Amino acid sequence: MMTVAAWSRRDGWRGGRVILLLATGLVTAAVRAGEDGASRIDLATQLNQLTTRVHIADETTATATLAERMVEYRVPGVSIALLENGEIVQTLAAGLRDPARGWPVNPETLFQAGSISKAVAVVGMLQQVEARHLDLDAPVNTMLQRWQVPAHAWQEQAPVTLRRLASHSAGTTVPGFQGYAAGTAVPTLLQVLAGAAPANSAPVLVTQRPGQGYRYSGGGTTIIQLLLEDVTGEPFAALLRRRVLAPAGMSHSGFEQPLSAPRLADAALPYRADGEAVTGGPHTYPEMAAAGLWTTPTDLLRFATQIRDALRGTQGRILSPAMAAAAVTRQPVGLGLGFFLGPPEGPVTNFSHGGANAGYRAQLHATIEDGNGIAIMTNSDSGRLLIGEIMQAVAPCFGWQGFEPMTRARVTLDAAELERLVADYRSSWPVESTVQVRRSDDRLLLTVPDFLQEVEFLPADPLNFFSLENIGLTFEADESGGITGLVLAGVRAAREK
Repeated sequence: MMTVAAWSRRDGWRGGRVILLLATGLVTAAVRAGEDGASRIDLATQLNQLTTRVHIADETTATATLAERMVEYRVPGVSIALLENGEIVQTLAAGLRDPARGWPVNPETLFQAGSISKAVAVVGMLQQVEARHLDLDAPVNTMLQRWQVPAHAWQEQAPVTLRRLASHSAGTTVPGFQGYAAGTAVPTLLQVLAGAAPANSAPVLVTQRPGQGYRYSGGGTTIIQLLLEDVTGEPFAALLRRRVLAPAGMSHSGFEQPLSAPRLADAALPYRADGEAVTGGPHTYPEMAAAGLWTTPTDLLRFATQIRDALRGTQGRILSPAMAAAAVTRQPVGLGLGFFLGPPEGPVTNFSHGGANAGYRAQLHATIEDGNGIAIMTNSDSGRLLIGEIMQAVAPCFGWQGFEPMTRARVTLDAAELERLVADYRSSWPVESTVQVRRSDDRLLLTVPDFLQEVEFLPADPLNFFSLENIGLTFEADESGGITGLVLAGVRAAREK
């Protein structure tokens, strides 16, 4: 049993009753042996030497325990499950699912999976492709009954198809969804697709030639949700429970939106990166295929195990070998169907997906040949920071590539050099948003309201900055040196006047 430091009043959770756990005892991280055997690593020990993804050249890299990082990043709770040789061998649950009540996280605590929902939904789609002889490459408008993909310039030569929707190459809009706070009106699926009130997202359109390239689109996955309901005549949540979740042994999981009161008692409540509780609790996501799954890390690894078994030639409970192979076959844009694949080049050795809903962050990663993997779920927007460091700590134990820390050199800029960059910047793609840049001593703080909580950026030179997560930030200047815009992780924003 390892201890997790509790929150003091100064660092405690705002927006709710602060529990002074230091006065009454310590929150603990419970480590359990898994369902099927012993692990080659001690997960709790492995997570006591966490470091940031980026190390600063000529500076000592500090390490931290899991408990310390949870305090630093204001992550109330985390749940982890570990897969080795196709068997779930270890779980770790740390912190609180409900800080106001002092209720701890346990391995059965439910979290919103965010976009990991897409992988599960696409598996449900592949089942129907095989069972109903649907054509992955046929125009989806020939199968949709209640709604049609709006007309676009490329519809005759390059239609929207299931293959393109499942690999984010259909050219559809709406990258993600904010969900609906408790007490607010929730739109129907048709209203979401049309962008009609009370939907808080734009209509799903085709604004890039289908098949031309990668464009992440939760809107596209929502088309898959509608199509599955149309071709089966069954509500999406019921269909996925019957055909995917139950056969895979995902007994704690469901696409129920909103979560019923009895099940909500078993759920981790969501928090923002600043420690504030998400108002009203979990958001409701009618876009179930894109973001609506409630689950646990153990259930996610059960799902991954089913995919791997089918890939090894076993007629799985949820996919045939042929459909599993389709899921992890690189499409022209590099993704599989429903999964991100690794490594970037060469034979595919692993499949993965991340998730981000309001107040939740999650990650699933699994390898094909040796059957190793991990699932991590948190109840905070800043969970992405913790997840990145956990992945970095565990990856060397299994030889996973792409998670190695990197060293970056930073420079010192004077106040004037930093202040010239301070402004609001406006982006219209992938969604309308404002990027707020502020100075804090010798660095910049960047926030995108509703999308990205405050992130610290260090200067590599007067126009190029990086975060300790290795997010890149570049400022653009005109011929006179005036700052005109920025590029954040590939997204361009213009400086507001």
